[in-house]
Amino acid sequence: MTTLIDVKDLSTKFGSQVVHDHLNISVKEGEVLGVVGGSGSGKSVLMRYMIGLEPPQKGKIVYNMPGGFHQSHIGVLFQHGALLSSMSIMENIMTPLLEVAKLPPEMARNLALLKIELVGLPVETAFKSPAELSGGMIKRAALARSLALEPPILFLDEPTSGLDPISAAAFDKLIKELQKNLNITVVMITHDLDSLVQICDRIAVLVDHKVLIGSLAEIVKIDHPWIKDYFHGSRGERYFR
Repeated sequence: MTTLIDVKDLSTKFGSQVVHDHLNISVKEGEVLGVVGGSGSGKSVLMRYMIGLEPPQKGKIVYNMPGGFHQSHIGVLFQHGALLSSMSIMENIMTPLLEVAKLPPEMARNLALLKIELVGLPVETAFKSPAELSGGMIKRAALARSLALEPPILFLDEPTSGLDPISAAAFDKLIKELQKNLNITVVMITHDLDSLVQICDRIAVLVDHKVLIGSLAEIVKIDHPWIKDYFHGSRGERYFR
């Protein structure tokens, strides 16, 4: 399987606090990689490096893209959606199509409507503002925007955070369907055990400033206190007995 992203020898330190200590992560083409870890383990910092919001302190992020890497190759769903409140949902989705792809307005509108339908929202959602949507609908609208440029790689930051169990399960199902139908690679920062179990091909666990990577079956066998508490605690009883 082709490696799309290589995180190489990544180290991060804030003052005397070590966050990452020589991390190495390979993201394979077509997989859903879940990233999990305790508070302060550096999940969000890692994502900021991987999506190019800031350069790593030490180490590097390498994208192995045919023809070279461009920012349009990645789509990002931020935890709270990050939709522009002054714009309609359609205008939010049209923004990257107009500003990055430089499409004519009419074509951008038509594509925005297609993306809205793709994520399972009613067409009339296009003309509403973010303030008029529920939390689950905001997540889907933000997902539609992240898919506007048809990126081969999608980053999700706590995609089911704040959703009720039914909405969270439906969102997980949507992500898996999109990953399969669009043949995209997904990197998902999450604390949601259900998401890790239901849709992830591999899991990267950030513990002790290092990273442990493997399939779910491999990860749950690791003898580490945090992994035991997370996967074999009360939340994991229905999966791991």
